[in-house]
Amino acid sequence: MARKLAALLVVVLCFASIAVWAQTRRTDPTNRDVISGDNLGIRVSRTPEKDGKIRGTLVVKIDGKWVDVVGDMSAVRLGN
Repeated sequence: MARKLAALLVVVLCFASIAVWAQTRRTDPTNRDVISGDNLGIRVSRTPEKDGKIRGTLVVKIDGKWVDVVGDMSAVRLGN
């Protein structure tokens, strides 16, 4: 009887430790759905637009975190 109780206690503690570990492995919400290279990426929006295309935001990695690019982005013709 004591061995069964000890085995049950071990099983319960294993499941509890797995549950605690899983809860602490939450990801940073700023890192979700980033298609990236080493330091440059695109954070994909979760919902497709009405035309069926999926939009994204340009991001860069600074100190290990993805940060939105802020600034005026316009086309510039290079050369002649």
